[in-house]
Amino acid sequence: MKNAIFTMAAISILGFACGGQSNDGSGLKKNVLPSTVDCKAGSATLEGKFVAPNLTTPVAGGEVAISTASACKAGTGADGSFKFLNVPPGVASISAKKGALTATANAAPGAVATLAIDRNSVKIGYVRGAFDSIQTVVQRLGFTATQLAAADLSSATLSQYQAVLLNCGADDRYATQAATMSNLTNFVNAGGVLYVSDWAYSYVQSAFPGQVTFLTPDPHVGDDGEQTAEVVDEALHLALGKTTADIDFNLSGWVVIDSTPSGDQLLAGPVIVSGASRGRHPYAAQFAVGQGRVTYTSFHNEAQTTADMDKLLEQMLLGL
Repeated sequence: MKNAIFTMAAISILGFACGGQSNDGSGLKKNVLPSTVDCKAGSATLEGKFVAPNLTTPVAGGEVAISTASACKAGTGADGSFKFLNVPPGVASISAKKGALTATANAAPGAVATLAIDRNSVKIGYVRGAFDSIQTVVQRLGFTATQLAAADLSSATLSQYQAVLLNCGADDRYATQAATMSNLTNFVNAGGVLYVSDWAYSYVQSAFPGQVTFLTPDPHVGDDGEQTAEVVDEALHLALGKTTADIDFNLSGWVVIDSTPSGDQLLAGPVIVSGASRGRHPYAAQFAVGQGRVTYTSFHNEAQTTADMDKLLEQMLLGL
């Protein structure tokens, strides 16, 4: 059965667990740079923070560069902080990025620079669902989200967006239409970012076959219950400050990922079907297509979200 309507808090990918796993349990971790680096190019120190448009939520696991030591790059810590040691004096241009999101600022050593993502730097569209509300998380982060109809996924207007988010329970009548599949594929190939949760899995299955495989013959079989997931992705691990996350599947019927042959697992955990263990499966995965990326998650934004789920959703959105 489907989940109850979500009231998400972080970035609508939570709620239940509609995820998957690699059957062998392996995942591709992403490299995260150290947040403090020695540039060996001077004697000054330059530091700062990389944050969402709301100026509060940190962007963990980002990458930062400075113009005065171009070969020196730092990562961002759990609190979004970074520090460059032994850089030249004088004002530097600082640029930070994570996924499709960027921020820039000019700063001189001695001050703490704040690099905030411009809320207008990325145009985000979403398709409303019955069991998710990722747009709530998007807005909490300080971005603006524009509602789309499922029929718009086959329209040329999709190209005006940098990110498109499909909520769990979105109208899936269009998922297998040739125009929709072609348009989504072209959108991502050209650099677009697609986020899909739980019951909207048919859009991933149709437009990007083989990238994520789902349990057959019917993937809508995950039992309800709280599970402890392993955080596979290093940036998410950094943001949480631990290697596990509490995931609450408050209702049964969430979509189970079978494997992620072409993608990176983000987190994975136990799957129970009809009271029987089906082993460890991914709960969320991300894969590249052309110049863009697709993120799929089996958990999303709903009333039962845990603190871990909220933070994961936020950071997953900030890593789109």
